[in-house]
Parts: sequence; C-alpha cells; structure tokens
Amino acid sequence: MKNSDFLVLLTSNTNKTKYMRTYGKHWASGARRIPDRVLYSIGRVISLIVHNIEQGKFCPRCATAEECLLVYNMQPLIFHEGVLYCGIDMLVKPFSEIDDTNILVGQPLQLIVNAETTEVMNNTKGLLDMKMIEPSDLKEDSDLDLPVSYGLY
Repeated sequence: MKNSDFLVLLTSNTNKTKYMRTYGKHWASGARRIPDRVLYSIGRVISLIVHNIEQGKFCPRCATAEECLLVYNMQPLIFHEGVLYCGIDMLVKPFSEIDDTNILVGQPLQLIVNAETTEVMNNTKGLLDMKMIEPSDLKEDSDLDLPVSYGLY
C-alpha cells in the first residue's frame, strides 16, 4: 500500500470519531514498510482506540471532550522472534484544537501493535513482549507504567 493510500484510509477512519484526527502535513514514509494486512485493518485499530477512550483508558479527558488525539505517525519498530511490532505515535491535544491538524504540539502518546496477534498495548507491555525488559524491572520506583493490553483489533 502506498503511504498516501494509507493516509486517506487513516484520515477517513479518524474523522469518523469525535476524539481523533490525523496530522495533515508531511508524514514519514514508515507506513510503507508495514504489512498490508495491518494497514488495511487500521479502521479496526482506530475503533479499538475509541472504545478504550470511552472506557476512560490512556486519554481519560478525551471522553469528556476536553482533549483529543492527533495521530501523526505509524511505523515498524522492531522485528523480534518472527513478529513485527509497529508503533502508533499520537499527541494528546486540547479539544478546542481538534481540527487544527497541521501543528504537532501536545503530550506524546505511543501505542504498540503486535502485527501477528493483533494486540494493541502500551509501551511497557510492548517492551516486556519484545523481551527488552524483564518483569523484575517493574519496581515501585520505576518510571515505567504498568503493562496494559488494550485488546485485539
């Protein structure tokens, strides 16, 4: 799939929601390296993200129309033990700026997608799955969030 085709698909899916939009300027070409079966499933990924927003997860103020998410990148992160992991990079922005899709200002948020199992997770869960950290690294004084799976798309 071409990068431009993916952006059209992503934009049409995020614009259907009241919580999300897609960055409107130049994107990196990372989406071109993601398997088509993942790219063509972006609508289900967006639906899963919206469902989690409505459940108050990872962007609790989005559900109250105080904030929104701006998707600005999706690219492969690592190929580990035969599994491709992709990252979805987003910004949490004030809701009043939801239609300003040309400015990348906001609080960063990244989700990890396991292209094999179709699981969407936070960074900590992704690092554990990729064996880049051990469960013992998750101590009370750690800067890492608790591992969270947001479900399968």
